Amino acid sequence: MKKSILYGIALVAGLWSCTEDYTDWKTPQSNAENGAAQKVVLTLQPALSASQVIDFADPNNQKDSIQLFTTNLTKEQAPEYTVTLTGEGSTGEETLTANSVGKVKTEELTKAVTNLFNRAPVERTLNVAVSTIATNATSDGKVAVKQVASPFTIKVKLDAPFIDPNGYYYVGAITTNKMYKLSNGGGNVYEDPVFTGVIPAYDGEWHWFKIAPDCAFNADGSFNWDNEEQYCIGPTEKDDEATTGTTAVGKNSWHLIQSDAFKAYRVTINALEMTYTIKGIIDAPEYYGVGTMTGWNANEKVSAMFPTSKTTVTLTTYFTGAYDIRMWPAENFGDWSLSKAIGTATNGDNAAEGVLCWNTENDGNLASPEAGYYTLDCDFTNMTYKWTKYEGDIATYDKIGLVGGNDDWENDIFLTQVQNNTNGSDTHLWYALGVKIDKCTWGVKFRANGSWDVKDWGKGGQEFPYGQSSSGDNIPFDPGTYNVYFNDITGHYFFVAQ
Repeated sequence: MKKSILYGIALVAGLWSCTEDYTDWKTPQSNAENGAAQKVVLTLQPALSASQVIDFADPNNQKDSIQLFTTNLTKEQAPEYTVTLTGEGSTGEETLTANSVGKVKTEELTKAVTNLFNRAPVERTLNVAVSTIATNATSDGKVAVKQVASPFTIKVKLDAPFIDPNGYYYVGAITTNKMYKLSNGGGNVYEDPVFTGVIPAYDGEWHWFKIAPDCAFNADGSFNWDNEEQYCIGPTEKDDEATTGTTAVGKNSWHLIQSDAFKAYRVTINALEMTYTIKGIIDAPEYYGVGTMTGWNANEKVSAMFPTSKTTVTLTTYFTGAYDIRMWPAENFGDWSLSKAIGTATNGDNAAEGVLCWNTENDGNLASPEAGYYTLDCDFTNMTYKWTKYEGDIATYDKIGLVGGNDDWENDIFLTQVQNNTNGSDTHLWYALGVKIDKCTWGVKFRANGSWDVKDWGKGGQEFPYGQSSSGDNIPFDPGTYNVYFNDITGHYFFVAQ
């Protein structure tokens, strides 16, 4: 009897030339004398020829499933198949399941192609390997073995909107030229499709606008209105006043209802998911730096970037030259998720200047050219940055205080210095959170060591809520509760209303 069983195994193995090694023999085993196993060989036929493309923009390919192949095996012999995809030009591998007739779920195929490449509507060539565990009944049981078909290729093109790699621009009541750009930081637009930019408030009654890709403009920078319907991004409804929602390509414009509380607006679009948000910002961009000088602690807003205009900021302190800082707008502060913080596309890039990027999860930290005191200047309209080595004298103070609040010129409201957590060098950055000033007749000043004999700082070019102070007149001040920020190297100050 033992001899007969071995003979039966050898016979089946010799017949299945397209199989791999046996993975399982289910009991009871059969032999040649008592119901010999029949030959089971997997053959399949690709559903499309090598030149045909599965184009997901085609309505026929927008069903729940896509036919990849047909097979000679029955559902009882092979209820499902394992499909392994690799892409030409991609190092990854994706696995999905086909049903008994060779169909895969459209959603799973889309996800697999996206993981191998991205969502760009570009024709891709995929190598397809198909295998299954086929079973065949005998008179006294079943036999199962892994079957592997000959590989084949398919061509796939995903359905995704056009995204201009050169960026997008505001077109509206303020200007129809390329003045206000929305940028994703320069990365691959189908991997980082979120574009953002800042536009100033409009002083007219009807603030309409839409977003146009770079390709919709003429060579001189003026907008080509012939491209409006084909390329422009706007709301789904005409003159929509909503500040968040879904976008559409066409002629529709937003109608921005402005508030006296906001002097500028941050417009963000996801050009792939076709969504948008519009957020009002105060008269100065409120951004916070987190990095080596804060011990990468994002629990408190201790280190503000100092505004120099409605869309630019500066920060002078000690930087290490290695993964120094990333920045958050106020509304995203402390949120480490994708596209919430600002850095660079290349982690730890020591370039003296470059492009800022929103897509900075787990990398993309800004780094100064070398260790030392540097000034970091950022422009959030053009999404650029620049490092400048600080060459001036740097004095050290024991204390920095705010004086004049509540008409008190004797007792300082002392600030706390941001501690450098790298080598102990002074940051020269000071802060005080939740400072309440109910009365301020003559303005305020900053002074060192609680004395007028050391150094004091008054108003500079701008006045309130931000500026670069110098000795002289008091800083005008509106009563209220503020987070207060000061840099004793440059004299920059920033009052953030709470």
